[in-house]
Amino acid sequence: MRKLSEGVARKLSEMATRFAEVRHQLEDPLVLANAARLVPLTREAGQLEAINSKFEAYRHALRTIDELEAMKSDPEMAEMARAEIPETILEAERLIDVLQGEFVAAEANQVDSFFLEIRAGTGGEEAALFARDLFEMYRRYCETHGWHFFSNDYSVSERGGFKEVIVNVKGDGAYRHLQFEAGGHRVQRVPETETQGRIHTSAATVAVIPELPDVKVDIDMKDIEQFGCRGGGPRCPPRGGTE
Repeated sequence: MRKLSEGVARKLSEMATRFAEVRHQLEDPLVLANAARLVPLTREAGQLEAINSKFEAYRHALRTIDELEAMKSDPEMAEMARAEIPETILEAERLIDVLQGEFVAAEANQVDSFFLEIRAGTGGEEAALFARDLFEMYRRYCETHGWHFFSNDYSVSERGGFKEVIVNVKGDGAYRHLQFEAGGHRVQRVPETETQGRIHTSAATVAVIPELPDVKVDIDMKDIEQFGCRGGGPRCPPRGGTE
């Protein structure tokens, strides 16, 4: 019978413990009255709930298998236990596959804000037009899923393409769906800039960069050393001779 790897099982146990802690905090009246604490805790509970429920089902299946194995020593229960063990093992192994997928998704879902950087590569003006097409594709995809899509910075080419554009994306599940878009993208087509119908190859690159949370750093002024100096300027030789 397959089982979860030790590392994944340990991480899932930590997530289950964290889920219990978050639920306990959400029952605190002081937290319920503080929107600044309530909103992130509610979001975190929602992200952890799905994987935690499946992990509980997996652990329940393991306990059931142990109980059925023990029942095989009872003459009256042995036949029933032998009949149910294979089915329970299949369910446990099915949950392993589900949990591994959920575990990857849960890690990605912790990123709720990230940047898409689209840059035109080789291909000149046509590459910039291709970068614009990529931008429009991502914009429509995000709008379809209800994700925030905001252009931070961009550089436009002569024909309205993008030499480069940086977009901030926010939304549940957005990073999980778009993180693998990072890398080089290539298109072969007859471009708008071509007058003789020839096929050109153009490229663009996409970077997917998670937005790091703000970190508060406390600096003790006693740990700061200040010093200064004064520039003396060029040294001139004395009159009437050389130095």
